[in-house]
Amino acid sequence: MKNIILIAALLLPGLLNAQITIDKNDMPVPGDTFRIHTAVEFLGDPSLTGANYVWDFSTLASLSERVDSFLDPGDTPLVYQLIFNSIFNPEKASVAIEMFEAPSFVPGIEITDALEFFRNSNDYYARVGIGVTLSGIQMPIQYSSPEEIYQFPLDYLDSFTDNSSFEISVPTFGFFSEEISRETTVDGWGTLKLPMGDFNVLRVKSLVTRSDSVYIDATSMGFALPPITTTEYHWLGKETGLPLLQINSTLLAASTVFYQDTTTSSTIAIIEKEKKPINARLFPNPTSGLVNLEYSIETNSKVKIDLLDEKGSLLAQLENREQLPGQYNLQISGDEHGLSKGIYYISLEIDAKLKVLPFFFIN
Repeated sequence: MKNIILIAALLLPGLLNAQITIDKNDMPVPGDTFRIHTAVEFLGDPSLTGANYVWDFSTLASLSERVDSFLDPGDTPLVYQLIFNSIFNPEKASVAIEMFEAPSFVPGIEITDALEFFRNSNDYYARVGIGVTLSGIQMPIQYSSPEEIYQFPLDYLDSFTDNSSFEISVPTFGFFSEEISRETTVDGWGTLKLPMGDFNVLRVKSLVTRSDSVYIDATSMGFALPPITTTEYHWLGKETGLPLLQINSTLLAASTVFYQDTTTSSTIAIIEKEKKPINARLFPNPTSGLVNLEYSIETNSKVKIDLLDEKGSLLAQLENREQLPGQYNLQISGDEHGLSKGIYYISLEIDAKLKVLPFFFIN
């Protein structure tokens, strides 16, 4: 298992400062389990990099932990196996994993029990599709071509681009599609210092742009949503499965920091999914008048709610205060805020967590 490799790396300090190559043997396999921590705060500059570089993240503090377990695609629901575990599929998946937070690409439609499927080949490690439960119906979504996250062998100064897409027809709603573009560069190698020790790593930077389109049957209207670009920084070690450290940065959200650690923290509660996603929904969506933001909080929390336009610019601050535990419903008037036909976003921030929900105004 990969955890054995992590521990062994701590016992071999003499092997540090060596340039490594990443290949398929360094990726997850069914049965692998990883303890992933979310950092409390990160004040440094993740873009700093180079040859024989030292990245010191040894003081990262854990806000929450989760356990990621990889599955054999043959152990997933049958409807997914027919696509992702078929011997007739040239992009047959190698592993599957439950998504920590279900995607929200279909406004107003409840999505639960989401799985991601990956293919690990001699040439690449790629996402080949997802499986989601839409209003109680399991639906496999295969990508038009694999979303190549890493190409093998992966060495310092390698670079590549990749384009993929998927689409889905949703009963009673309409149609959703997403185009994904990745521009990836291996821009550094050296030593990564984490709370549990030091590791030889390659540093991989990816610019990931997602461009979504939605067609709504009830209104006979289609929208092309503004593209969202995320900068992903991955620090990869030999046979460590997932990145030892990953930092994601986007325009509409604060940077998120995830890192591996084989130890647990005695100061925070640990369960299989420790950091629960924000529980929130918008309805009706689309709307021609009022839209309701319904959300719940479990402890006293600082809540900030913003109304954003299609470019992510602030139109109005709707809430910014401490709130007690409970269920909340905030009504937002399109007329009051001068909204015209188009796509808008509600940014909901509860303590250190943030969720951005789209809605359509169709007056």
